[in-house]
Amino acid sequence: MLRAFLFDFDGVIVDNEPLHCKVFQKILKEEGMSLTQEDYYQRYLGYDDIACLQAIFKDQGKKVDTQMVLELARKKELVFKQEIDQGMRFVPGVIEFIRALSNHYYIAIVSGALRSEIDIVLAQAGISDLVSVIVSALDVKQGKPSPEGYLMALRLLNRDHVPASEVVLTQECLVFEDSPWGLQAASSAQMPAVALTTSYDKAKLSGALEWIENFRVCSVAWIDALEGSISHGN
Repeated sequence: MLRAFLFDFDGVIVDNEPLHCKVFQKILKEEGMSLTQEDYYQRYLGYDDIACLQAIFKDQGKKVDTQMVLELARKKELVFKQEIDQGMRFVPGVIEFIRALSNHYYIAIVSGALRSEIDIVLAQAGISDLVSVIVSALDVKQGKPSPEGYLMALRLLNRDHVPASEVVLTQECLVFEDSPWGLQAASSAQMPAVALTTSYDKAKLSGALEWIENFRVCSVAWIDALEGSISHGN
C-alpha cells in the first residue's frame, strides 16, 4: 500500500523548465556563450544549476572556473526569482492533488532546484504546510540520476514524521518525475514512479508505471489501480 508521495519540482509541480532555459541563455549570453533549447533539454535539464553550468563550460571548451560558476549560479538564482515573483504556471491539477493526498499520505519534494525557489512557489500555491520533507539541490552531494535525494527524503521522513513502529519502506513510496534522470534516480532508490510528459515525450521516459500529461487524471480510483500494479510487480 502506498504511504508517501515524492514529487520532483520543475516540470512536475511547476511547468517552468522553459523559464530555466531562458534564464540560463540570458546569463550565458552576457559571458559570450550560447545555449540552445535543444541542448538544454537533451543534455542539461537533469542537473542542478551548478552542475549544469559546469557541464556547459566543459562542453564548450571553457575552463571550469569554480568561482565564476558560483557567481553565475548566484546571478541565475536572482534573475529566476525575479521571474517567478511575477507568478508561476503550475502543472494542471497538481495543487488540488497534493491537497487531497495530504489528508492520507506523506508528501515530500526531491529536486535539483534551490530551496529558496521551492519555498517561494509552495507559498504561492498555499501548500507549504502540506509538505513534510524537502530535499533540494544543496542538500545532496550527487544530483539525479543518483538516488541520494530520494533516499535522503525517505530517511528524513521516517526520522521526523513517521512513528518508529510504522517506518515507510521504499516500495510504499510513489515518485512523480518528468525526466529520464529523475526516473533513473527513483528506480535506483527502488521506488515506483509515474512520469509526466511536460518536458519529454513518453518514448524518452522509460521505466515508469504510467505516463500522464498532468494531474487532472489523478483520483482515488487512479491511485488504487496503481497500487494494484505495484503489488503485482507491473
